[in-house]
Amino acid sequence: MAELRRDQIEALRRWVAAREEGVPGWVDHPALGRSYVDSRQRGGRTYHARRAYVALDHSTARLVPELAGRSGDEIKAILAELKE
Repeated sequence: MAELRRDQIEALRRWVAAREEGVPGWVDHPALGRSYVDSRQRGGRTYHARRAYVALDHSTARLVPELAGRSGDEIKAILAELKE
């Protein structure tokens, strides 16, 4: 894997933090860049929060395409290696 730029590292940290914080409503987020809002859950008070998470997920995957499709645990491990 190529070296990550500072903006890519920060985007990945925001993504991990958003995953750990939890997303209200029905959002499936199995891996980086693969989240979506469940079609059975439309509108409601948490709609904007769900859409914001999906937008963050997809923009992070576009910024770091070599990590798209990796699980949250894999991304955490990569970030931990960078700190060492």
